Amino acid sequence: MSELKWERLKLPPSGSMGGVSFAASDVRSSSSLVLFGGQRRGLSNALWQFSTDDGWTEHPPAVAEGTHWPPARTQASLTGLGPLEGEGRVLYLFAGSALDVGAVNDLWALT
Repeated sequence: MSELKWERLKLPPSGSMGGVSFAASDVRSSSSLVLFGGQRRGLSNALWQFSTDDGWTEHPPAVAEGTHWPPARTQASLTGLGPLEGEGRVLYLFAGSALDVGAVNDLWALT
């Protein structure tokens, strides 16, 4: 087995990511990681993606008519199903805790 080692990566400017304790994370592809929600001075529903090619990208909540976005939360689960490369990978966000309602029991799909 080869030796494992940690490398500290650069983050966006302090405070811009919203949560310091992210609700959930999962791998979107072999070179991309997705973080959702979290907590700093309240709960967040921010979606951040880290790519080994492009660094950090924030995906603001969709606000167009007819679109939906999960409410802010922490302590959620996020897992992906489908191939790591190409089309067809779906990330599923499940449950968590929200400030105004406490425990939430919902399921969201990110395609």
